[in-house]
Amino acid sequence: MHFSELTNMDFWRTLLCNDFNRGYVAALMLVLTLIVVLMVLRLILHLIFRNKRCSEFTVKAEGGDVVISQDAIENATRQVLDEYSSLSVNRIRLFRRGGKYTMSLYCSFCDDGNGLPEVLKNLKPAIVGTLKKTFGVENLAAIKFSVESFSAATPITIREPEKSSSDAPLSL
Repeated sequence: MHFSELTNMDFWRTLLCNDFNRGYVAALMLVLTLIVVLMVLRLILHLIFRNKRCSEFTVKAEGGDVVISQDAIENATRQVLDEYSSLSVNRIRLFRRGGKYTMSLYCSFCDDGNGLPEVLKNLKPAIVGTLKKTFGVENLAAIKFSVESFSAATPITIREPEKSSSDAPLSL
């Protein structure tokens, strides 16, 4: 079958000559239309509900909204991070989705005996508590950490296994 045969009217008349074929083509068109509509709807919803980068926090207050700059948030966060020598933060980004904010910390991790999960378990509540106490920020939905580099505090040395008498080759 060639493409030129699809444009021939006799082909379509033959294809749609009975009820079964007409129902089959109608169902096929319905499915294709539904797929296109769902793809367009997904695109529109993705554009509406995407994470937008922002440069400030907005905190609701009685007399009006209080706007806190990203630099103020970053300085308060860095004060908390100074207590943790194993993390070195390279940059901090703020994102907004609706009325909720997300903070992304891009950092380098140095293993000083504590693993990253242990450090983050204590660090996240400390950051949230500091921001809440200092600025009244209550709409921080999540803090995301992205580890860009890792270094070990003590260099890892690989030793050769010691040979024992049981490792010696068998002689016959």
